[in-house]
Amino acid sequence: MKKSISFLICMLFLASFVSAGYSSNAHTATVSWVVPIPTQIYEHSKSAFMLKVDNGLGAGNKSIDFVSLNTYNFEVQPITPNNWNLISSQFTSNWSTNLVALANGASQIFQFNLTAPNVIGNTVYNVTILTNDTVSSQNINNLSITVLNDVIPPRYTIINPLNATIVKNETILFNITYTESESGFNNGSLIYNYTSLLFESELKNYLLMDCVINSCNTFLNITKLESFFSLKFNLTDKAGNHNETPYIWLYVDVDSPTINNIFPDDGFNTSLELFNVTVNVSDDSFSLDSGFSPLVNCSVNIDNIYFSSVTFNSNNTKSIESNISSLIDGNHSWYVECVDKTGWNTVSSNRTFKFDTTGPVISLINPLNNSVIEEGSIVNLNVVDGLSDVDVVWYTNSSNNVTINPYNVNTSGWSYGINYLNVFANDSLGNLGQNLFTFKVDNLGPSIILLHPNNNSLSNSVRFNATDEFSFNLSCNLLINGSINQTVIAQNSTEK
Repeated sequence: MKKSISFLICMLFLASFVSAGYSSNAHTATVSWVVPIPTQIYEHSKSAFMLKVDNGLGAGNKSIDFVSLNTYNFEVQPITPNNWNLISSQFTSNWSTNLVALANGASQIFQFNLTAPNVIGNTVYNVTILTNDTVSSQNINNLSITVLNDVIPPRYTIINPLNATIVKNETILFNITYTESESGFNNGSLIYNYTSLLFESELKNYLLMDCVINSCNTFLNITKLESFFSLKFNLTDKAGNHNETPYIWLYVDVDSPTINNIFPDDGFNTSLELFNVTVNVSDDSFSLDSGFSPLVNCSVNIDNIYFSSVTFNSNNTKSIESNISSLIDGNHSWYVECVDKTGWNTVSSNRTFKFDTTGPVISLINPLNNSVIEEGSIVNLNVVDGLSDVDVVWYTNSSNNVTINPYNVNTSGWSYGINYLNVFANDSLGNLGQNLFTFKVDNLGPSIILLHPNNNSLSNSVRFNATDEFSFNLSCNLLINGSINQTVIAQNSTEK
């Protein structure tokens, strides 16, 4: 307890021996504390002591069959020996035996706990040990103990909640740890009050805490809605010293964050790998002093999978950027979830977006790729896109870009030989599709060389050689006087 410390002269006598009633037929008892012993103990504290009783060795020394401990001011709690009979009260313990008396030269350990009394200053106390032998001869011995005055209050560490904490209106754990190595810990309490303003008001409510092994705990259901909750912890020791913590302020949060606006709209289309969501968020806790460190964390979830988040410290509008390159092309759903510091959360409605990174597919209807065509033939194309609309289609032939719709290409003016048709298409999101086709334009007839007969000669047979760059089978007509005499199929560069 807090009081002026009066220091008495306190010499610790471990074995002050005073003998009375000695005779030649009596015993000679020596008593001493068994080391290590607490040479000094704090008021109200409980300490373990071990007392050794020795029966002196000498001719005619009698056996000790009775030991009495009188502590006067210390509460005593005997422990051993168990094979002696025991009668104990608050300040005395008497051991007796008929079977295991201490014979000449023997010794016995007596173990007990002593609880120190209240003192106003460091004080030396004596305890008296009386021994009796089988012929009723007595020895009396005194041992001293110094009791220290405790003026040190319990020390503490606040675990939960800390000052300037935002909490839900629910059951809260209050926890504080302590150190008390002097007189011993007495109790811990929670004193608190509800308030609508942040000021130091009288704390009117009191709750005794559960304290075990250097920790005090209690639960309290915070259901009132006055916004603020003020509290202190108070710890006391057995000497009456107390230690009260400073004010601890809590803000009781009863509302979830509000998502005011969100973009993009449902059904948004994109080809970009960075998906941006813009959201406006407000929360009641943002009106608090900055010492409370209010915050709201908002995350974007696509197809129910977390992608990215951003933290708000005030009512504000922010953009949340997500890399969606891992998504496959197609339709996807998304939503925003905002969680404040206490765990209150708000989830937006689900929205969808279309992710399209693939351009239109371009194919030939006719003629086939690598076909031999006549100049002026029409090349028919098919251009489709599975997710978006086809926006524009064009082709290049030589150095010209020509936009087409419908998707047909006129080959008029194409030069003889191999021609390349490079076709491009953009969809409505700007994705590019491309395909390259090859055509052989043949606007020249076969080359014929007459082998037999010679010009202006007589013969009943004709031999010739016909060649063509792009055709293998050639249909050849023999005309005599302008009329077809016969038709033969000749293979390219084969004599007929």
